Amino acid sequence: MINWNGSFIDIAVRGAIAARLGGMKRAQVSKLLEVAWSAKESELFEELSLYIARQISRREFDRDAARYLIMGLNELKKQNKLSREEVARFIGLFRWAYDSMEGIRLRVRREHIRNMTFDGFLKEIGLL
Repeated sequence: MINWNGSFIDIAVRGAIAARLGGMKRAQVSKLLEVAWSAKESELFEELSLYIARQISRREFDRDAARYLIMGLNELKKQNKLSREEVARFIGLFRWAYDSMEGIRLRVRREHIRNMTFDGFLKEIGLL
């Protein structure tokens, strides 16, 4: 099991904010989990990365959100923790953050997403 320090949660939150600002639909977020569970475990990073790249080209994924997703997956890969369960957990964090912004008018500007922390996210959605 990976040590889920703040960096993974921060990456998931940043990606979710970018997805919301970019108008990414919830169905696309759900599809990520489907792809993760159907991909061959030994090629999980590659299959998810190709799927994300395809969805960017179809304008289904926000490019900045995709970068954060790839960044999180790459961190798992670098730590040799790229299992289906850990990927699903990371995407699940992304999805929860994405869902929690439903109906909330975000004040954060795109250029400030990269500095967003989990606490900043909670402030942005009015919970802190």
